[in-house]
Amino acid sequence: MSSLFLDTSYDQILGLLHEKKSWIDFKTFEGQKLTGVIHSDLNAIFKKNTTDPLKLDSVYYCAGPGFYTGLRVAYGIADILRLHGIPVLSFYSHLVPHYCGNKNYIWITKAYRGEIFVYDSVTNKISLHLEKNFSPHYEGRDVFTHSPTSVDESLRILFPEMKFSQHLILNNPQMIFSSVNEEQELYYFRPLDEEYKPSL
Repeated sequence: MSSLFLDTSYDQILGLLHEKKSWIDFKTFEGQKLTGVIHSDLNAIFKKNTTDPLKLDSVYYCAGPGFYTGLRVAYGIADILRLHGIPVLSFYSHLVPHYCGNKNYIWITKAYRGEIFVYDSVTNKISLHLEKNFSPHYEGRDVFTHSPTSVDESLRILFPEMKFSQHLILNNPQMIFSSVNEEQELYYFRPLDEEYKPSL
């Protein structure tokens, strides 16, 4: 039996996992706009690996943090498979380093609207910071983001040794997916009434 993995929070990652949570196949597509062709991409990976989507063992998806539209794409596909009796599980990108054994890190990403999302693994606290006032003091700690496309040049300059949870997912599937045993709620950067409030 195999499981499907979906991540449409930034880049699009589609993958198939063996029962023991190693990769059968995966493909990464850079750019959020690629979610518009995800159905044909899914069909291609299923066809290539002779996999019947209605006979999957389970579905995993990235539940955020991220934007409404991107997160809802993976959630919607998982929901369709859920209707066919396939178990659905999810996790948050900012916890991926924790699943891989890192207990002392910062996870950051652009939250747009002039803000930066920060998760501190030591305090287990999440915060939004104004980008113009962002003066981090994280010496001696690993700094992660989701993927190379989830930060801009200014954050890359601030954190030249930045690491990527996306790479951990691709390189450590057994550690990560074996740690996921429930479905998390989608985590948007901010409440929807704020997300869709016009910028002034």
